[in-house]
Amino acid sequence: MTFDEADRTHAVTQTEAKFKLRRLVQVLNIDLFGKNYVKIVGHSYFPYVSSYETTTLGLLHMHCLVARPVNYELIISSWYHHSGYVKIEKIIDMEGACKYVCKYVTKYGDLDIYKPKKIKEPSFSPMWYLEATGQLRSTS
Repeated sequence: MTFDEADRTHAVTQTEAKFKLRRLVQVLNIDLFGKNYVKIVGHSYFPYVSSYETTTLGLLHMHCLVARPVNYELIISSWYHHSGYVKIEKIIDMEGACKYVCKYVTKYGDLDIYKPKKIKEPSFSPMWYLEATGQLRSTS
């Protein structure tokens, strides 16, 4: 996730980036559990790890790995509208995901990690969640 600096009066700080990530996680939780999600899952249903770096253009860039199914379309539209640019890839290889995280630990030594105390599955699952978890099978 890269922050667009075009219409800003200052460079995005790491503190601001962390706030924007928390806001995005909040939007994802509301999408899946509704406005009262904190009563159901606490801070977040989505475990995640994030790391920050500055691009060669001087823009703050964030890498984030999420360990649960997410609504890709919502992430793209929300991040684009409020923050900048985002590229999302589905985790196919767990070893590759571990190497990805380790790369940023060794490169910058600073990771933000969130792991929920409890994992509660949504009682109503939207189509994107059913597809991502394999609960929705094509009949054709």
